[in-house]
Amino acid sequence: MKITCETTILNRQFPQAKPRAQKSTVAIGTHPPNKENTEFFVIIFNSQHKTGLRYKLKDNIQRVFTKFIDEGKIQIQFKEPEYDLQLKGDPVQVKAFINVLKLALQGKKTNDNGQRVISHVTAVTKHDPVKTKLVIHSRKDYPIKGLPRTLTHLEMSEMKWCRVDNQVYLLKNLTHLDLNTNLIDKIPTQLGALKLQEINFASNKLAESSWKWLTGKELSNSLHTLNLSDNALKFFPFELTKLKNLAKLVISKNFIQKVPFAIRNLRFLRHLDLSSNKLESLPQNLTFLKLDLLNVCDNAFPYANLVTEAVELPTKIPSMFEVAARKVISQCIPYSPKTIPLIICEILEASPLCHCGKLCVDPKIYYKHGRLNNLRCASVAKDHQIMLLGDFVFCSRKCASKYSPKTGL
Repeated sequence: MKITCETTILNRQFPQAKPRAQKSTVAIGTHPPNKENTEFFVIIFNSQHKTGLRYKLKDNIQRVFTKFIDEGKIQIQFKEPEYDLQLKGDPVQVKAFINVLKLALQGKKTNDNGQRVISHVTAVTKHDPVKTKLVIHSRKDYPIKGLPRTLTHLEMSEMKWCRVDNQVYLLKNLTHLDLNTNLIDKIPTQLGALKLQEINFASNKLAESSWKWLTGKELSNSLHTLNLSDNALKFFPFELTKLKNLAKLVISKNFIQKVPFAIRNLRFLRHLDLSSNKLESLPQNLTFLKLDLLNVCDNAFPYANLVTEAVELPTKIPSMFEVAARKVISQCIPYSPKTIPLIICEILEASPLCHCGKLCVDPKIYYKHGRLNNLRCASVAKDHQIMLLGDFVFCSRKCASKYSPKTGL
């Protein structure tokens, strides 16, 4: 029985010492090889102990701590020498290791099914290569033993999956997930617990899916590339605007008609593909982003000259709440649900900004009000001779007069 894990050896006589964890192979077996040998040992092989560090098992175990075994962590206390062995690895392998340890303490080499699980152990001279990337295009190629827990890149496309494989949620090292061209219609919230950097859900059936998985604590901070093209989406998921580090968003070939003003929160967004949708205008707040590429080809932007709606100059005096909210945004004061109510956080994130940068709480929105000419974008891909129209808001009479497209925004 051998497992690969991290080991830490603690000397109980010197508790102040803090040794570092090491990548090791830990085995249970007889050593040296001998058919008559019934002495069982826990043997550790690593760069520091290439021939194996042995700890006798018979009458030598003081305690075994398994409180955190579901996290892949256990601790074994030996009587002689007075050392504690800490193991941290894959929970499934660690649980199997504990079962074999119980057999060894009973002096058995076989389990209840008669299978031999303990044998002699020789030095580990070469580790099996760790599999980090897996590409599957057919169900017959799916691994018999399941997905390796060491995967960092996983692609399972064109397999007609109707849901995300449950084993994906166990891949704690996964950074790239590609499930394009399947039949997936919803994504469970468990996906939000993974530290994924790239996700490809193109060509699925996510039109009716919940998007709460995008707000997961780990995923919302780690994700920088997301592909949701060809999913028959009828609206732009608002949860997308909470992906703090998103750099590339592909949401083409859908039926989206509006992009929320809250897209201004995607400060690191550099590549935005909105092609092949039903867009007639873009939010004015898109001008706050510094894009490398904006693709809006094959949408519903008009070709003819547009008669803009007359601007009704704002007359309402801003409330104390709105004044305070503007100060929080303009001064970049940090906030979170831990410091202010969640509903206020959502208002701060969802409310549009005037062209001058002031927050506008519950403003009048002038849809398709005029040309959006001041995009900070290195390259704009659009159909020939169309006008990129903008949805505008104004915080005051002064801004309405100064920044209205009719006065040369």
